[in-house]
Amino acid sequence: MWMAASYRAQERQLRQLLQSLDWMECELTCRATDLPLLFFGAAERFRGSLGDLFSAMARSLSARAAPDAACCMQEAMACVSLPRKVRDTAAALGTSLGEFHLEGQLRQLRGVRADCARILEEHTNNRDNRVRSYQTLGLCGGLALAILLM
Repeated sequence: MWMAASYRAQERQLRQLLQSLDWMECELTCRATDLPLLFFGAAERFRGSLGDLFSAMARSLSARAAPDAACCMQEAMACVSLPRKVRDTAAALGTSLGEFHLEGQLRQLRGVRADCARILEEHTNNRDNRVRSYQTLGLCGGLALAILLM
């Protein structure tokens, strides 16, 4: 049952990351927001592990604790626990921002967003089968344990 819940939580985080990428693209397009302010704004809008990640990223960028955005993202990811798929997409976000001019950043951000959408679609397509399998395995494991304890 725990694995089924974690699978659903991972899907929720992927959806939230996709929404945050949309928001970041709008902010960069309309306001040309600086990266620390962009991540502070994302941290305010998106709660949970992703909010913590964005907050740590913003603090690292504003303190200039690392030489570039990719290193700041690596440091920020060390502070939070995220599923592997979300972590990989967030790492790609760190490498895409801060290295190019605005058009290059937007192009890279759209690429990360397309990857995130593809991962989310794969995740959603497999959800029903995986969750049902996890729940069945949990039920069978619980029954087996109950039989052994009797």
